[in-house]
This record gives sequence, structure tokens and C-alpha cells, in this order.
Amino acid sequence: MLAKRRERIGIIDIDNSIESYREIVCENPYNEIWNQLYYFTDTNSVDVKIKERLDPSDGKKFKDDTKKQAQQISYSIMQADNYFRSAQEVDLSVKPNLIYYGMSSLANTVILYNNDGTFSLDYLRAKKKETHHGLDLRFSSEASKRSASTKEILGGISCEIHKRRGKPVCIMYKGTKTAYGHFKNFYSSITYECISYDVYISERGKGGLRGKRVVESANKKQIKELGKTNFTLLSMIRFLPDMIEQLADNEIKSNLYAGDLDHYIHMIKGDEDTETDTEKQQSYGITKFYISGGLGKEKEYFKNLYLQDKANLLKEEHTFNLHFVRDSRRESDVICLPDLIQDISGKVYFIYRVEEYVQELAHFYICFFCTGMLCRYYPDIWMRWLEENVGFRNLMDRLCSVATRKFPNLILNQLTQKVNHFHL
Repeated sequence: MLAKRRERIGIIDIDNSIESYREIVCENPYNEIWNQLYYFTDTNSVDVKIKERLDPSDGKKFKDDTKKQAQQISYSIMQADNYFRSAQEVDLSVKPNLIYYGMSSLANTVILYNNDGTFSLDYLRAKKKETHHGLDLRFSSEASKRSASTKEILGGISCEIHKRRGKPVCIMYKGTKTAYGHFKNFYSSITYECISYDVYISERGKGGLRGKRVVESANKKQIKELGKTNFTLLSMIRFLPDMIEQLADNEIKSNLYAGDLDHYIHMIKGDEDTETDTEKQQSYGITKFYISGGLGKEKEYFKNLYLQDKANLLKEEHTFNLHFVRDSRRESDVICLPDLIQDISGKVYFIYRVEEYVQELAHFYICFFCTGMLCRYYPDIWMRWLEENVGFRNLMDRLCSVATRKFPNLILNQLTQKVNHFHL
């Protein structure tokens, strides 16, 4: 069952969300992820799934397109597989470029799977729509200096969402500029990303059933909210949980803090002769969440954020960590649930400065648009960075390894509407 993600004020209604957790034990997680993705190359079954996801009226309108979309999904997965496998055979001089195009192909699968025929590859091509990467690369002269540190390089590489002006309404009004291109279509097509956490169910404190539940990682911003944002490579990597150690090696602080989250459901059941049926079914939830990992001034940020919600209580506070308890029996006008993300192993991290967080899929995509375009169109600068800055080279090597393993996994989560956890 999906635990609804809530904004600070109000509740979000979610359609086509990730709804459940699936654990897959295997010898080679990377190969198994692709084995699972290849199920979506079966055009007949994918055709049926796309029809089911469309509105009934749209289903009739685009019934001839769904088969074509299913075929394009199949081609995109096969092409992405080859891009990612090829990337593993080359060095950092070109690796980011191959990974970016692998991501672009996998992005097509989500766009095609979650939309109607007007998003098919041939339709967009025929109508000359969204004919752009969707992002514009920027990098400062400071980053290209020979003496630039890893942090200066990452901070000097950035991109913005590409915009184009719509058709003029009249001679006097030329129309407004809006997001345009492949990234816009991809970001608009992905649903809320989720993390999994442990749930314990007990009756009057006796026994306990342990299971897994999923909850939205963080509120997803609308594409128009991102329109004026300058995405630096530094800011994107700071939100990737599998890059924390490599950032620390370069004396760069992550925006993620290790912690844990457990949910306890207490069933209330008393004397069957005196309780009504309603009373027998009563239950309440207790959520315990811990934030640790060297908190300093960040403690005040988390306290101010979560204590807006009267259901959240600060249980303990130590020098470097916080312990909150959320009691569902306490009413509050403002609902503030933890903003969380997980690394490849399933470890939970709390998001600091969540207002700057986008979605993990988007963070990866932006990182490899920037690095892929740099190594392709500015090879003299890119190669010099790799040769002269060991910290930068090692960090890029780790980023490529993490993306190769995790991005396909996150795409699979989108297609299956499950949190798929692969491990040995």
C-alpha cells in the first residue's frame, strides 16, 4: 500500500505512482536489472499495458499508436543497453558521452510508456517538436583555469532548461518562453520517486509482523518551477547518496545526512464482548526517524522544518544527531514528512536543503548531459582536467560507475511502479 507523500501544507493526490517494494537476490545485480528491463521489449504485452494506462477516450483515439510506441520502447531499451555496455569498455575521455546517450534512450522508454501517441518518436520528428536536448550547457572561465580545484570545476559547470517561445497569439503579443526539448518531456513523464522502509505491526505490544512499505522520496517540482534554475554539476552531485565518500575525499560536503526510518502500526483490540466492531479495527501509527552523520548547523534546519508539524516530536537531541517521533494520533494543520533518498544498498539519507532537490533521475541526467557534452565538444579542457586533477578524475570515475548501476534501476522502478532492490 502506498503511503501518501504530503506537502508542508495540503496533501498530494498521486496517479500511476510507485506502489510497492520488490527484493531481488541475484549474483549480478547489473545484469539482472537489464534482464528485467528486457521484459519491456515484448511489444505485445507492453502494447496492452500502454492501452490500459491511457484514458478510455484516448485509448480509442491512439489505439493504432500504442503498438508503435511499444516497438519504440523495445528499440530504446536495446539501444540503451548497448550504450551502457560500450561505456564500460572505454575510458573517461568519452565514457560520460556514451552514458548520457544511454540515459537519453532509457528516458524515451518512460516518455513513450506514460504518454499517448503525440509523444512517439516519429510524431515528434514529423511535427518538428521538442527537437533539442532540452538543456543548455554553461561553464565559467574560472573552471577552465589550470589551478582550479575539483570544487571550482564542478561549481563552474552548469546548465539551464532550454526554452523556446510559443506561437505568437497576435502581432502585439509574441508569446512566452517555456521549457522545450527532450529533458522537459522526460521530467514531465516521471512519477514521484520512492524509498522503502521497515514496517512493524503489533497487537497491544505483542508479537510483530515486519514488512516493507514505500513512501515518496520528496515532493516533485513542476517543470515550470525549474525554469529559472541554474543547475551546477556541484549542486547535482551533492544530492547523490552514492557519491558522499568521493565528495568528502575532495573536501566537498554532501547535502545528505545518514539516518533511519521505522514505522510501527499498533492494532488496538480488547475484550470482544465489550468492544464494537469499529473499536476492534482501530490502529495508530508511530514513525521513528533518526538523523545523524555529523550534523552541525544543519540541526536547526531539520528542527525548524519538521517541528512545523505538531505530530512530530523531538525525542532526543545530541551533539551530532536528532531523533524524532511522529504520532498519527496528534492532529496538525501542517503535515511534514521526512524528505529521504536511498543509496544502492538501501541505506537511508535525509535531504538537507530539499528546496534545491529535484529528483534523483533528473540529477543523474543533468550530470551526464553536462559531462557528456563537455567531453564531446570541449575535449581539450576535459582531457586536461582528467590529466591534471586526480581528485576530479577519481570522482568522475565513481560517478560513471554509480550511474551505470543505478540509473537503469530507477528507470525500471518507473516502468514497474515498484521499488526494485537488487542485491547479492
